[in-house]
Amino acid sequence: MRLDFFGDTIESIRVFDPVSQRSLYELEEAVLLPASDILFPGHEAQENWRTYLATTARELKWDPDQAATLFESLDQQIRFPGIEFSLPLLYPPPEVVQTFFDYLPGDVIMVQHDPAGVQAKLELVWERITTNYDEGRAKGLALLPPERLFLDQDALKETLAPEP
Repeated sequence: MRLDFFGDTIESIRVFDPVSQRSLYELEEAVLLPASDILFPGHEAQENWRTYLATTARELKWDPDQAATLFESLDQQIRFPGIEFSLPLLYPPPEVVQTFFDYLPGDVIMVQHDPAGVQAKLELVWERITTNYDEGRAKGLALLPPERLFLDQDALKETLAPEP
């Protein structure tokens, strides 16, 4: 896609041939999504995540239409806003989706400035996460529970406990 600007204004959006560099046709609009951290599993792992998604949909009693839409998007490797919240579906157990802490070296020293403030912020963030989840489920959306996406406060304390 080629964007032609006039100052800060997009003048035209064109699809072009990267070999010849010639414009093929003009588009009326384009939707640009932010970069994504999602890497779709290879073909050898597709049956695993498909089975896991079907099992999860039944277990969480997702609306069949919502589950089918999610399945189709993931199956066709279509990135969509919020796809990061589906990452655990693409890498089912026994694979583990890693957290920030998994990337830290073993001898790292972590400092928690204002522990009371951090705790208050954690409680506020967790409340917002659960409220958003409850609102989404009330609308019938196919969503994973927060516990499958985020470290809760107890898991975070357990992760940080052995650190100096």
